[in-house]
Amino acid sequence: MKTWLKQFFPKQWKNLFFFNLFLLFFTGLIGSSISLESNEVNNILYQVNQIIPKDINAIAIFSNNIIIALIMIIPIIGLLFAIITIYQTGMVFAAMASIENLSGTLLYLVTALTPFFWLEFITYAANITQGIFIFLALLKKQIKNEAMRTIIIITMSFAFLITGSIIEMFFIE
Repeated sequence: MKTWLKQFFPKQWKNLFFFNLFLLFFTGLIGSSISLESNEVNNILYQVNQIIPKDINAIAIFSNNIIIALIMIIPIIGLLFAIITIYQTGMVFAAMASIENLSGTLLYLVTALTPFFWLEFITYAANITQGIFIFLALLKKQIKNEAMRTIIIITMSFAFLITGSIIEMFFIE
C-alpha cells in the first residue's frame, strides 16, 4: 500500500498539495477578515441567497462542491478560480458574521473545526495540485503519465465531497 501511494503521490506532489492546502486556508482567512460596508454585506448576502437553494440538501451541497472541484483541476484556470472562489467564500463569512456583530475570521476558524470543511479543502487542494501536474505534463508532452493519478483524484473528490455533504447536512439540521 505504501509503495502504491509513493508511486502515485511522490514527494513533489505531496509538498505542492500541502502548499496549496495552506494557500487555500489562508486565502479564505484573509477574505473573512475584510471589513465590509453595510451595502457590501447586503449585496454579498443577496447573491448568496440567489445561489443557495431554498430546500438545501446533501445532493445540492455535493453538486455545488463537485462542480467547483472539477473546475479546480483545470490547469492554470483551476488555480485562479480556486483563489477567487475561496477568497469570496471568506468574504461571505465576513458578511454573515457582521450581521450578528461577530468577527468573520472567528466564524471562519470555528467552521474550520468541522470535518466537512477539511474534506472540501483537501479535495480542492488535491485538484489544484493535480491541475498543476497536468500543466507540467502538457509542457513535457507526457500527459499520459498523469492519467491514472487524475482518475484517482477525481474518484477521491467524489468520495470526499459526498461524505462532506452528508456531514454538512447534519450540521445544518
